[in-house]
Amino acid sequence: MWAGGTTTTPPPAAEGCPPRPWCPVEDGIDAQVREDLNKWERDGLVSFVGEDRPRWAAVTRTEAEAALAHLVEHRLPAFGPHKDAMLSADPWTVSSSVSFRGAPGSRGRA
Repeated sequence: MWAGGTTTTPPPAAEGCPPRPWCPVEDGIDAQVREDLNKWERDGLVSFVGEDRPRWAAVTRTEAEAALAHLVEHRLPAFGPHKDAMLSADPWTVSSSVSFRGAPGSRGRA
């Protein structure tokens, strides 16, 4: 048995982790937004909680379509018998890749 379940599904192999979710490559617009936000914070106009990191979510239709295509081609085939089991080497569930395409701090394509 695996994960406390009632089936005899074997645990996934550690080397069987799918590729990382798709993440956008930031462009000049991202850089300008970050520059503006940093300036406003320095000037005391706003205050933020957390860390400023490269974005991890698709924000355009083109990026969303790229994220979905990456999911279907690279991550969905690994869904298989383990469904959305969390692996320590793969902190993203397969289905979460549709709406939550990466994780803070991840960068570029897998």
